[in-house]
Amino acid sequence: MEISLVKGLGPTFKQNYLRLIAAGAIEKNALDILEVDWLDFFEICSKDPTFRSNIDDARKVRADRWIDGIAESLDKVYYLEVKNPETNEIKQYERPPSKDEIARDKLHFEKMKFLAQADNPEKYTPGVKLKLPSEFDMADFKLLSIEEAKTAIHNDPFAMAIEAEIVEDKSDTKP
Repeated sequence: MEISLVKGLGPTFKQNYLRLIAAGAIEKNALDILEVDWLDFFEICSKDPTFRSNIDDARKVRADRWIDGIAESLDKVYYLEVKNPETNEIKQYERPPSKDEIARDKLHFEKMKFLAQADNPEKYTPGVKLKLPSEFDMADFKLLSIEEAKTAIHNDPFAMAIEAEIVEDKSDTKP
């Protein structure tokens, strides 16, 4: 069985996809609207690093939309509708939310917060972020002599927090 991929998903598809994601559509819905299969989408992503970067930017815009949804929900006012039987006029009176409405709104808030954190964790995840380089050159490392190691440990300001003892192996026997 041979899998064939749809060709011709060019700049128009990419632009429409990014527009839908930035507008708040989730990936599956955006692909359904554009009538594109996941396999074809992944092929495009694998071949175009710029498109992948643009998707990340669109997700960051979408994260801001999730947060805007939270802000809009904070202004929600609950009303009690009362109908006057004589005039059939309906009046609305502001009322406090019920327990079920509070639970529903809290769930909505948590969902929007989760989506924003998933789309833009650097901006919407609380806590301290520490980015460490994930690549290093092994050529920068070298073995130290025992004297150099003792000097390095002695000069290390954090050495007091590390309980260690340097023991020299003076045996000449090799296993």
